[in-house]
Amino acid sequence: MKFFNNSDHQIVSAQSNNVFIWTVNAEKKSISRDKIVMANLKRDFTSIELDEDDKFAYAGTKTGDIIFINMETKRYV
Repeated sequence: MKFFNNSDHQIVSAQSNNVFIWTVNAEKKSISRDKIVMANLKRDFTSIELDEDDKFAYAGTKTGDIIFINMETKRYV
């Protein structure tokens, strides 16, 4: 799990075969999540890191792969 660098209300998490963006809405007292589209890619994610602008994320896997994710389109590259 990694907090966004430029937002106090968003977190990105990598777990098992999924990567999610969590958004907290304090006014409505709710939490929503968006699943990153991975198409046919199946990997066990172990870590995640965001760039300074929160535009891209890098997710590490058990097999040693690093997956590059565009956070604006919510898809892996």
